[in-house]
Amino acid sequence: MSDDEMSEKSFLSRDPKPDSDTEKYPAMASHFPQDLLMEHIQEIRTLRKHLEESIKTNEKLRKQLERQGSETDQGNLINLSSYAKHEKEIHA
Repeated sequence: MSDDEMSEKSFLSRDPKPDSDTEKYPAMASHFPQDLLMEHIQEIRTLRKHLEESIKTNEKLRKQLERQGSETDQGNLINLSSYAKHEKEIHA
């Protein structure tokens, strides 16, 4: 059983606290049939999966930008070094 399924099972099967909303508003609990709850849980899982994929994509893009920035910095150092050499030769 996956973590999500275990979490869902424990959430659905846990005993409500005496002060919980379910006991305060018993009619409200009957307005949410289990199939609707399961549908919402499935939607949450889908959204979570999309979020995780977006995070991975973001990390890949960040690393790619860091590499490009690093390469640009190295290129700038090489150009600066070449410029300094050239200036030295001109003024020598």
